Amino acid sequence: METDHTLQVKPWNCLWSNLGLYYHFLPSAPDNLICRVDSELIKLITKPLYLVPRYSSPVGLCYCGIALHSAVQDPYFHSGWVGKFSRHNVLPAWSKERLTLNIIPPYGHSPMLKIPDVATATWYDPRTSEIIKNGDRVKAALEATARTLGLAELPLAVEMIFSLQHDYEERKKSLRELAHMPKLRFSEIRKKMLKKYRVELMQAAKAQAQIVRDYLNE
Repeated sequence: METDHTLQVKPWNCLWSNLGLYYHFLPSAPDNLICRVDSELIKLITKPLYLVPRYSSPVGLCYCGIALHSAVQDPYFHSGWVGKFSRHNVLPAWSKERLTLNIIPPYGHSPMLKIPDVATATWYDPRTSEIIKNGDRVKAALEATARTLGLAELPLAVEMIFSLQHDYEERKKSLRELAHMPKLRFSEIRKKMLKKYRVELMQAAKAQAQIVRDYLNE
């Protein structure tokens, strides 16, 4: 959840900050900065979500949204990448007889473009010689989200949609209808949220950033 244009990971932000490390590629360890789903940092960020009452304030709700996206869901799709310019993100020129171009600067998964974030994509990582199915990662991220919210498992209705509906756009449509929000659009919700809760969003974002800074400075 990008809470403000100043917090989004854009080229001009990457040049002067480590925002990727704060919100998109949470490092599993301070020494190597590689994003992984089993990070101790993730536990630190999601720990407040288990406190009662969980949504006692607008700031708490904003923090919950940011944490669910950046600490619970993003790591499944950003696993193995570093949220800054790093040699670790450089793709080998040759791997399994496949030519890989390294024209794009190695920030996060930029060398693979948006493919690691595409929910329906299956792609080849030449650094590890792995074939990665993002569909499996989507399910794992959903299950992790459910656990973080205190559910033993995914609601059956959600499980059925992901099992039976393979078209990405139709799946989103089904999920919106399940939530009784068929006209839901992220861009519109984001605009309304920023207008009404800009201060609270920034407070929640700063709170998470501080946890990351403390972790990296240990």
